[in-house]
Amino acid sequence: MCSNTIDLQKYTKMLEDCPDSMSTLNFREILGGVSEGFVLRLIRSGKIKAFKIGGNYIIPKTSVINYLVSPNYQAIKHRLKKSF
Repeated sequence: MCSNTIDLQKYTKMLEDCPDSMSTLNFREILGGVSEGFVLRLIRSGKIKAFKIGGNYIIPKTSVINYLVSPNYQAIKHRLKKSF
């Protein structure tokens, strides 16, 4: 089994109790308290998919899981306070 598949299963299991979509604050907490600016840069660069309702971004759980298994996250997770 490929490592990416194992990671996908691991993150899916870890986030199974989370709602199907979340705020940027929830996503920041999952990443260990990164800044709002960091999350907005991820959204604007297309590294994480989100949609905007009013003035708030909503991030689908599938986008969170996809980001956690992506090379982008793997490259920075050692620098975060808390990482999965």
